Amino acid sequence: MTTKSKVLFLCRKNSHFKFRKFSNKISRYTPDILERSTHNILTLYTPDTTHSKHITELALTMFDAWKDLHKLDKNYRKLLQTASLLHDIGITINFYSHARHSAYMIQNAQIFGLSHREQLITSAIAGWHNGVSKNYFRDRTYKEMLSDEHWQAINKLSLLLALAESLDYSQTNQVRDIQPRIEKKSAVLTLHAEGIPSIEMHQLKQHIRWFAKVFEVELSIQLG
Repeated sequence: MTTKSKVLFLCRKNSHFKFRKFSNKISRYTPDILERSTHNILTLYTPDTTHSKHITELALTMFDAWKDLHKLDKNYRKLLQTASLLHDIGITINFYSHARHSAYMIQNAQIFGLSHREQLITSAIAGWHNGVSKNYFRDRTYKEMLSDEHWQAINKLSLLLALAESLDYSQTNQVRDIQPRIEKKSAVLTLHAEGIPSIEMHQLKQHIRWFAKVFEVELSIQLG
């Protein structure tokens, strides 16, 4: 090994050692860097985070209870959680087309703890929570990064987010809790609410056909 090669080797080794020490420090003080960076983005663009956090809890409750329906691994749970928390940040640009603006903002945000592909999937979940819009994503240059399997997962998760959004459509937390379950050949969603959540139930019914198409079972909505 030449003197020049030895110097380069030692520099690279020292640089790698410093980076590893820096990474260890981050892990020690920030146990979940994804959670921290998502929270920073959420609070930057959302003055009141109550709605977003409630939506996230509802979406994750459905993900956990209906795992036999969606058949997705637990890694997708963190993508759904991130998309749910940030699904409304696009309102800062335009209210009526906020879903696609949220997707764009998520794509270009500094979200630590996700790979590039995972960040694209997260943006698509948020971008589809008002309905599937394949053209917006498939026309982009990065479309080759996502397989048909990824798009199927996005469709399932964006549906869960759409249902969660419908459950707090009035943003009054009237639906406090839900109990999703599977009975024979149907999925049941029991709502626990203060009074009759007429607006939320109306919005939920808009997604019944989408649910049947994606999961191939009927969705039954009940009041608990």
